Amino acid sequence: MLFRTALSTAIILGISCALLFADNQTLDVLFRDYLSDLEHNNSRVGLVIYDLKEKKMIIDHHSEHSFPPASLAKLVITAVSLREFGPDFRFQTRIVSDGTVNSGVLKGSLVIVGSGDPSLNTLSLSDLARQVKSAGIRRIEGDLVFDDTLFGPSVPKGWPENTKADANFAPSCALSLNYNTVLVNIVERPDGTTAIQFEPQDSITRLINNLRTGRAISLKWTTNGWLIASGRLGSDKQYERRISVETPSFYTCTVLRNQLELAGVHVDGDIHRGTAPSNARVVAQWYSEPLTEMLAKMNEYSNNFIAEQVRRTLEARTNTSIQTLAASMFENAGIDNGKVVLVDGSGLSSLNRITPRTMADLLIAASTGEEGPDFFRTIARLDENPIYRNWGVHVNTEADIRVKSGRLPETYNMAGFVGDRDSGLVFVFMMETAAISEPTIKQVTEDVINRLVRLL
Repeated sequence: MLFRTALSTAIILGISCALLFADNQTLDVLFRDYLSDLEHNNSRVGLVIYDLKEKKMIIDHHSEHSFPPASLAKLVITAVSLREFGPDFRFQTRIVSDGTVNSGVLKGSLVIVGSGDPSLNTLSLSDLARQVKSAGIRRIEGDLVFDDTLFGPSVPKGWPENTKADANFAPSCALSLNYNTVLVNIVERPDGTTAIQFEPQDSITRLINNLRTGRAISLKWTTNGWLIASGRLGSDKQYERRISVETPSFYTCTVLRNQLELAGVHVDGDIHRGTAPSNARVVAQWYSEPLTEMLAKMNEYSNNFIAEQVRRTLEARTNTSIQTLAASMFENAGIDNGKVVLVDGSGLSSLNRITPRTMADLLIAASTGEEGPDFFRTIARLDENPIYRNWGVHVNTEADIRVKSGRLPETYNMAGFVGDRDSGLVFVFMMETAAISEPTIKQVTEDVINRLVRLL
């Protein structure tokens, strides 16, 4: 399993802020002066560089200082989930019933059971609906029930308050759809009235339309799951935005009902929460892609929703908090984790903390463990990373550079591998400063990685 490989003594030993490379003059030019310049601009910086081939630390700068990990927390989630579930794990969404079918009529309810699958989408539900029809069902005399008892909708402690239905802060739930987001399109009709359309179509049924009141368009959820739309359209007479959904299971079941109708299966009853009967038979089922592929998407796009779904599935299936799961993993590898605080999987929480040393030790252990190749592949190459591409980052090298970024309003971090997994460099860079801008990110990223490439 991951992390059974013992770490080098040089990793475990605490080393104060120091440069440990033989050619200190070269490193002075490459890093010490650069880090000093950053810190003189009211920044707090930590940097660790480790040579996998020589098995020794090259740079250790403020490695024991605690920083918010931001999206580097997703690397911890990656390692923990590979350790607990294995790379081939798949989420399973089932539709079950204890009713009887007679002449195409199901006398009883249909229950969809959520497993925490982050990837369930409208096409998945379309396939499930076709399976229901293939099971000989044309009409459901009972209700359409959602079972999200594995874990219900919630938001972690320390997250920003999502007052504007921001899709980046969508709640996590065992039964979720389309990353728990919906596309809203508001257009002006020829007669001057305003129409609100949703994709998936008819997926939001609890709507309070207050458009043409107020100024800018506003979309907000009430505490009991109604969407309030207010404001006026601009001069372009059109408004489009993807928003989070506050009632994920009801939303999923609403879309499932629509897909059943499209497949030729009518539902007589209502949609509500319930629990799958113990004697229910499986009518239809859907499996996600393998965990490794899902984690690769999570890290490539820094997808908060996938991270939270994986984190909460881990906690539900093991009945253990992510803090305890991570601590067990670190301790198994001989990694000091006394300063680690982890309350979510995405890294959005303001409560999270980790040191550059602990993060570097994680990457070193992950690269040499049994699941090392899978872990390595979940981190995107720099030249293929859509986030860095959007930031305009460019490094002129043929070296294999794999980087995971982490960003909060006053934090910018990056960690990964430069060169081969078994003979290159592991690095972790963490910085806290006021108001991180994209130009600053671009400059710092290129500065640090260009210096790393020169060490190969």
